[in-house]
Amino acid sequence: MQGALHLSLLGELRSTNARPPLTWRELALSFFVALTLFAWPLRAGLFDPSRILFGVDTACAQRPWSAAPDGSDQVANPELADQGMVFYPAYRFVAREWGSGGPPLWNPLIYAGAPAIGNPQLGVLDPQVLLQVLIGKLFGPAAFDWSFAFLIWMRLAFAASGAFALARRLGLGAQGATLAAVGFSSAGFVALWANHSLGHVAPFLPWCLFALEGLRGARPARAFVAASLLFAAAILGGHPETAFNVGLACGLWSLALWRDQRRTGVAAIAALACGTLLAAPSLAPFVEYLQSSGAMIARQLLAPPREPDWIALGLCAVAIGIVWRWRELSAQRTNSAGRATSFGVGLLLAVCLTMIFSRQATESARLFLWPDALGGPAEFRGGGQFLEQASAWIAAPIAILALAACLTSPRAEAPGMTRRTTCMLLGLGALLLALHAPGVLDLYRQLPLIGLAATVRFALVSALCLSLLAGEALERANLSSRLAAVGTLGLLAILALRHAPLEALDDNLRSSDPNDGVVEFSERPGREISAEAGLSGWIHPGLTVQGAELAVERVGSASDDDVPRSVPVELSRTPGINTSPGPADATYFRASRLWLEHLPEGHWRFTLRLLDASGKLLGERVVSTSSLEREVSASTRSIVYWLLAALFVIGLSPGIPAWCLILFAALQGLGFLAQIHPAIERTRVFPLTQTETILARELGSRRYFAEPGVLPANTGMIRGLRAIDGYDGLDPASFDGYRSAVLRPGAQPLLGFSARNAQLDSPAFRLLGVGALVLAAPIDAPGFELIASPDATAPERAECWIYRAIDPLPRAFCVSRTVTRESVLADLAHFDPLQAAFLEDGGKFETATPFQHADVGAIAWHNDAVELEVKLDGAGLLILTEQHFPGWHVSVDGVDRPLLRADSIFRAVALETGAHRVVFRYAPRSWTLGLWLAALGLLSVVIGSWRIARWKLLAP
Repeated sequence: MQGALHLSLLGELRSTNARPPLTWRELALSFFVALTLFAWPLRAGLFDPSRILFGVDTACAQRPWSAAPDGSDQVANPELADQGMVFYPAYRFVAREWGSGGPPLWNPLIYAGAPAIGNPQLGVLDPQVLLQVLIGKLFGPAAFDWSFAFLIWMRLAFAASGAFALARRLGLGAQGATLAAVGFSSAGFVALWANHSLGHVAPFLPWCLFALEGLRGARPARAFVAASLLFAAAILGGHPETAFNVGLACGLWSLALWRDQRRTGVAAIAALACGTLLAAPSLAPFVEYLQSSGAMIARQLLAPPREPDWIALGLCAVAIGIVWRWRELSAQRTNSAGRATSFGVGLLLAVCLTMIFSRQATESARLFLWPDALGGPAEFRGGGQFLEQASAWIAAPIAILALAACLTSPRAEAPGMTRRTTCMLLGLGALLLALHAPGVLDLYRQLPLIGLAATVRFALVSALCLSLLAGEALERANLSSRLAAVGTLGLLAILALRHAPLEALDDNLRSSDPNDGVVEFSERPGREISAEAGLSGWIHPGLTVQGAELAVERVGSASDDDVPRSVPVELSRTPGINTSPGPADATYFRASRLWLEHLPEGHWRFTLRLLDASGKLLGERVVSTSSLEREVSASTRSIVYWLLAALFVIGLSPGIPAWCLILFAALQGLGFLAQIHPAIERTRVFPLTQTETILARELGSRRYFAEPGVLPANTGMIRGLRAIDGYDGLDPASFDGYRSAVLRPGAQPLLGFSARNAQLDSPAFRLLGVGALVLAAPIDAPGFELIASPDATAPERAECWIYRAIDPLPRAFCVSRTVTRESVLADLAHFDPLQAAFLEDGGKFETATPFQHADVGAIAWHNDAVELEVKLDGAGLLILTEQHFPGWHVSVDGVDRPLLRADSIFRAVALETGAHRVVFRYAPRSWTLGLWLAALGLLSVVIGSWRIARWKLLAP
């Protein structure tokens, strides 16, 4: 897709600037040079067929794979968790379903079913994923795995050549355009996310802007078509949030075009609208899913935006004033004059920026200057994810030269790059948002809906704009501006390494409860929090505990991060990890993960809360009061990079030194990229285990339920196994609401959703159709029998403890009557789902002749349909224990019937006496609407390009 797009663009390569226009040869050379450079950091995945350039080890380091004879629990880069836990299983699912005849509209393998077409990250319509599917179909699984390396290689080269083409079209020469290409393609956002769905979108940004600029050229009709197709490809890339930022940048760029020539701007906006319509088959189902998702509900429950930090905003205004005033002065100075003034401006600007970020220190601001200040990608010591926090990073020469460009005033004899002001406004605004700048971030949060988005995604826009500005500064920034830029960022870099120690905590606040025979701790956090900290122990059998949670609260200071946190605690009758044996019948507890990496620095109190069957507090114990303080330092390599970058920038001159700086920036960027994407042995890519073999044999269409660290829900998609949990970034809100009915009181519905916390004999749990439990250690499992384990005494050997349901509910069955929801909730323990059901949304089922006998035949499962034969001797209600969701329809003997929602989240339909063929089919209106909108978009592209070519209104 990306290579083909070059062909659609090359007919419109003339520049509107005085420099020679971009040629085929230049563009092809930029692409192949980029391929050559990026082959080095990606070489292990590209040229070694025994390795895969994808972080699948994050999943394969868990059971059952880690417990296999050749398994390993080592992870090369934990930051790449989503690659193995989400994307690899999703792409294997998409490949299998497309191979069976069509796009998978529905995913029955996670939760109780969820839309597949509604989650763009699954890649159902992503041309890049479909290319992988084709490669795997033609050349086999090994080629499918190799395609990850091939596509990241193509993406990075496509990003580099796009930035080069855009820079040349904006008027930069070969040197400036090459530096822009190096800066953008190796920037934090592009490099870090290159093998995620975000990276599928990122390379299209410069090409979209390149095509929009082409509307001012000699062949605007061709540019109009290219802009529409490129923007559609960006949306289909699979990450709506990043695609929105691309669209926002393109929209603001279109306004700049409109300011120059109104008809050009109108054509640009029309091209973006056409691209949106072309991508509607992906976009419309996403919008529909989002409205019914748990993600939307979670966003709505966020705390309201706080009042903007007006002091920080005032400091931003002062910084802008300093830059603007310096630009006016620099236009009147020569390269040899004003060095003292340069130093003073740099000092003032650095102090001003330091005061802004000292209002609320952010890890992103530190990592923008020092990418290893809190540890590298594999051992990040920050409070979030390295991929998120370091997304705004760009190579040191790019950052310095971009600021120098901002400090350089355009002169009449050398006006500089076209769209220079647009790049400055977009680049600096996006950078401040990506760095979570106080005041600016608060102001953005005031925007309805849009303000809820993760602002780190704006790093894509800042990377491109700053790289373009750096390319211009390479060619024309005077010495005074370069000195001011070096001084400003140099001082900021030094100040970023300063780390204020935590204030000492009063001993009266540093409390913890000792072991007292009622609650005994085998493991708990110490005085200083470490990454290895855990929690485990036992509770005396005299205390009947049905639930537990670990409350985490800040003590000793006030902060915006003072929202209490809750960590799920698992209960068991069997000793867990790091737990010494207690009395007979003791209740053992452990928290498999404390999520300490997500805590900001400070003093934290951990409190274990014990709950009874009704969720009331039985008692609590203070586990510990611990301090979390992170080391901030820069490696020798980073310091050397900064010093050399400063020397190169100050010593710039025409010719060879400029190319040396470009090469230096490329080396820094390639070195950064090489640390991020490890190549994993293919033997560790989800090898078939005995656990999976047994589950495939035993489950049929039933689901499995695991615990944290065992067969994560999405990984079951690789073998076609169904889980009752999942992760797809959206989550059906109705299923999220159902979770608490399945769990013991006190268990956190999202973080604590595991087999050990479930009420295994409850009606709510049985309705989920669980056929097996998959665990890392044995438990008491009412209603289940052990069929396999690592223990030699088990009926069968496996890497995990596998328990099979003794008397599971059928996946589809009939009931003869309905009851009210209130009556069920009043006595849930005695509710028999095989005898009655309750209906939601005002649905009704009443009959004078209920059936005495009903026979439900074998179920035929498809990704977007379920077919079954039912025979009754009276009227009844057929219940299918699959997720009810907008877009599902049902027909009985070919006639459409009302689809009912029964027992909270399941599908149902009323049937009369006799034999019936029932078909549940997923055909959401959003999918049909999306196809019609895409057809309209295609027609609009044809008409729009024809009108533009005929009108000849956009002549250069």
